[in-house]
Amino acid sequence: MTLTANPSSVVTGGTATLTWSSANTTSCTASGGWSGAQAVTGSASTGALITDTSYTLTCSGPGGATPTTAVVTVTSAPPLPTVALTANPSSVVTGSTATLTWSSANTTSCTASGGWSGAQAVTGNASTGALITTTS
Repeated sequence: MTLTANPSSVVTGGTATLTWSSANTTSCTASGGWSGAQAVTGSASTGALITDTSYTLTCSGPGGATPTTAVVTVTSAPPLPTVALTANPSSVVTGSTATLTWSSANTTSCTASGGWSGAQAVTGNASTGALITTTS
């Protein structure tokens, strides 16, 4: 008899699919994170998970009963990216420049838009160039 969880690890609120098959069995009963009579072969969704959960399936036949267990581990979702962006000075006279400085956390890439564009390092600084209007 086999019982597998796919995937075996999910982020908080994720789901997994339990799949099982058995031979020489007449009935199966679920316990742990699920319950009730189950077909001798089948699949079921775990539903949204918030903690590690064990699923046990005990199948019975002429030779006795055999339990098997699958565990789905729940991990925290990755932290959200954060970014801090400042302009120094934040106010300039026409034709002057400012320096943009930024830093980020939990990021792998940054893309600029508005008064500048393109891929940027996850931490850095850049000149605005000569400004003639208010620019974001």
